[in-house]
Amino acid sequence: MHADSLPWWDHPASFQHRRQITVSTGKDAVPAHYSVSVVLDHAKLVREDKSLPGGADLRVARWTGSSWIELDRLVGESGWNQAATQIWFALQKDLPAFSTESSYYLYYHSHAVVAAPDDPTRVYYYYSNFSDPEAFSRDWSVYTVNGQHIQYAVLSGALYKEDSNSRQTDRLPYINDKVVLTKTGEKVSGLYVRYSYRAGMAHSELDDDLFGVGLCSPDAEPAGFYAGITGKDDWFDGSERTPPAPAQSQAAAGYWRGDEIDHIAGFSSPLVYELKSRHTVVAVWTSSSLAMWLDGAFISAWPVGPVADNYFCFVSQGMPDFFIDELMLRRLVDSEPVASLGPEQP
Repeated sequence: MHADSLPWWDHPASFQHRRQITVSTGKDAVPAHYSVSVVLDHAKLVREDKSLPGGADLRVARWTGSSWIELDRLVGESGWNQAATQIWFALQKDLPAFSTESSYYLYYHSHAVVAAPDDPTRVYYYYSNFSDPEAFSRDWSVYTVNGQHIQYAVLSGALYKEDSNSRQTDRLPYINDKVVLTKTGEKVSGLYVRYSYRAGMAHSELDDDLFGVGLCSPDAEPAGFYAGITGKDDWFDGSERTPPAPAQSQAAAGYWRGDEIDHIAGFSSPLVYELKSRHTVVAVWTSSSLAMWLDGAFISAWPVGPVADNYFCFVSQGMPDFFIDELMLRRLVDSEPVASLGPEQP
């Protein structure tokens, strides 16, 4: 059915305009619930009095073939009322490689709307603000790798690592514990990772402490692929210790770190990684925001294999008094799908 011939969404807000969203895949198929985003000039719509500055009237709906369903949507980091406002939503069905899907629509221009559905757990592969201790117990499994007692707890709206892990080593696997996301019950080969965190101790106290994220096995074995941060360069400084196996990053090939810095102010937050595992080929990409060297922290990626199962996990060695306030994961394929907007329909 042609877009113009589709019935208008019978929503109480009576939207005056809509634009068709076409999602095109590349060489990779994408599963249902894959997060995609579309970009529009929301500032222009606000100037033309076609949209509210806070974006409450911007809605994403999908035509099922017989009826409309409204989808949860989230605004990107740019925020509303921008020339390039980014809106995220989740695909509702699998899409094969080299295909297009045009059943999604962006509706807008109504001043009689209530808050739009914006549940991040319905937009991303996984999301948590760690406010519910029972949810953490259901979703995650904690494993000790080197036989040491580790305890994590949800405390004051954050995931808190309560114990110091005293045994430290400059040899693989570099970790003593894993906190594995087992809720999904499925293996993944690529994830976009974003989390907000804070350390409860000064960098000068961190010594060889290390914290990272990874794709790992759901057990006490160290097998996995990890990207980590540490307060000092002792781990990855070739002049002092043997660095981990090379990884790829946007900043440089191989492991990388900032210049020697005597004073370290603290970790930057949030931290963004893209983790990908393709059989025995592993790579890590970091966001360009890490060009500030995480205020003096150091980054590396290292494989501990072979990895039979890929589940998302947090890993650490030492690093006491560590808080994670928010975590967002979305699926990631090499050739990400592209969502584009069609012309405005009155």
